Amino acid sequence: MSETKSRNRTTFIIIGVVCVLPGSLACLATLLIPSVHTMILSVFDVDIFRGSSEFIGLEAYAQLLEFPGTGKALSFTMLLMVERLVIVCLLPLVLALLVNDFGRAVRIPARLLFTIPLAMFSPIVTYLTWHSIFYRQSDLTNDIPLFRIGSPTGARLQLLTIDALTTFGLACGLGLIIYLLAFRGREGDVPSIKSLWLPVGTTWFVSIAAVVALSLQEIRLPLLTTSGGPIYATATLPLLQLRMSVVQFQFPVGGAIGTPLLIVLGLLGIVVSALIVFGNLQIERVPISKMSGTTETGNENKSVRILAGIALALAGLSALVLFIMWAFPIVSAGVNARLNGGFADLRDENLQLGRAFFLYTLIPALISVFMLQLPITTLTALGIGAMRPLGKRSELLLLLFCPWLFVTITPLMYSFFLQASKIGILNTWPVLILPTLINVPALFVLTLFFKGAAEQWNSKRETGEAPFFKHVVLPALPLIGLIGAGLLLINLQNIEWPMVVMTGRESMPMPLLIFRTSLANYERPEMVNALITRFGRPLAVAFFLIFAAFQVFYLDRLALVTGKRDEAESEIGESVDEVAEPEPEKAPAKTPRKKKKPAEDSSV
Repeated sequence: MSETKSRNRTTFIIIGVVCVLPGSLACLATLLIPSVHTMILSVFDVDIFRGSSEFIGLEAYAQLLEFPGTGKALSFTMLLMVERLVIVCLLPLVLALLVNDFGRAVRIPARLLFTIPLAMFSPIVTYLTWHSIFYRQSDLTNDIPLFRIGSPTGARLQLLTIDALTTFGLACGLGLIIYLLAFRGREGDVPSIKSLWLPVGTTWFVSIAAVVALSLQEIRLPLLTTSGGPIYATATLPLLQLRMSVVQFQFPVGGAIGTPLLIVLGLLGIVVSALIVFGNLQIERVPISKMSGTTETGNENKSVRILAGIALALAGLSALVLFIMWAFPIVSAGVNARLNGGFADLRDENLQLGRAFFLYTLIPALISVFMLQLPITTLTALGIGAMRPLGKRSELLLLLFCPWLFVTITPLMYSFFLQASKIGILNTWPVLILPTLINVPALFVLTLFFKGAAEQWNSKRETGEAPFFKHVVLPALPLIGLIGAGLLLINLQNIEWPMVVMTGRESMPMPLLIFRTSLANYERPEMVNALITRFGRPLAVAFFLIFAAFQVFYLDRLALVTGKRDEAESEIGESVDEVAEPEPEKAPAKTPRKKKKPAEDSSV
């Protein structure tokens, strides 16, 4: 039997290594090499027309420090970061705590309510419409000195207001999903501060780190509204990098901006990854019986529960009001287009709009997500979390990917741009497929799930037959589908990468086409509003139905917990389709009988 266990364990190790190999190669080719190339760009002057380069040392960094827009871009980036941290620091945590205290009857409606901003995530729709609203109401805002549209302070306040509204919705929607997983607790255990502080604390720290990382890479808000003006007052560091690299072809200065960003993002990823790996976190499935009841963390004091209910009602009311304001852009755009004949202007362009959405937006996004990123990411997570090639230390393999946990395509796209220019695929359809072949945040989430599923599979093997595919792979399919839907929504809204590599109007994706149309028809917003409505409304409805189904039937069954350290972890792969046979019980040893001494003759 020991030979069979050893052979099965070796098979799992080999399969695990094979599964991790594609993800490692994808990380090397599309994350590590472009990162190094971006850093090299900061010390070499690259001429894309002549195909030559010249070493310039730290000259680009000195030029960047002397540029007057650098300080303004850095200060506005910090303002965005502070504004988002104020919202994300406590609001989602308190909201999740209140919702979790009242059980499934309150959790599901709250989940559905805060699914609205997630489904309506569309920067091109939100930012363009809100900026148009501010522009049309400029006669009112100009009476207030702080909100004058042409002043640096007024432009900053308007963008911070727009960003605060969108951040509130996204933070509450994502915060409810993640924090409710952390508050759930392990099956059969009574949730307590001792058992919840590590999952909840890690979730809070990851959210703070994510806000810092995403703020450092924010480019869409100023790009779609003010273009960084007036006088670089609303520019961010990534927008400055875009102008220096693609508009002015000063790639060394762009590399000088991207290099510090990549270093900071890499350090954030390393710290957060170490906290997740060494905290022994994992995602487990909770039985349906535990879903229906309230948690046992609720306060039994009736007055406290009444106050909590009032607070929850006020939070829900304020959230509903703010969400109406958050959803107002797409409603306003539709009304404006309907009243001013915007849809009539699009009748002659229906064919081009159909091509722009299906051929240049939807199909590249589907290929990027479901044919490249998601399969490679899932296979790598399966190898690390379920096959466990390094045994108990298999999560250390995640540290190979941790520097890019928070890195988006924004700081790397200029390296990709130079490579696409070198091989001659600029302004062609294949270049619309995102060049990043692995999604590191999805890799971490799926690895934690496979780790929890593998642990539950091990415990079931001891009591009966437990096929690996049924108990590890099949339960992950809904989570894979949810991650795929989220990645698809994000890719459908991508505008910065097509803006860098596509220039022809006939081959533009829908977000870029809407943006270019808004620039050409700034005084006639009805046509832009019609495009926004045609693009945003169907996506919002479709993704709300998708996300709502996952919120009701799946996400409420997951829990973020710490792994069992007190129990010896059994090696994955000791037996796959059969349960180890118990050793036969040994017969009790017979004790030798003592010989009786012959009775003494009493007559002697």
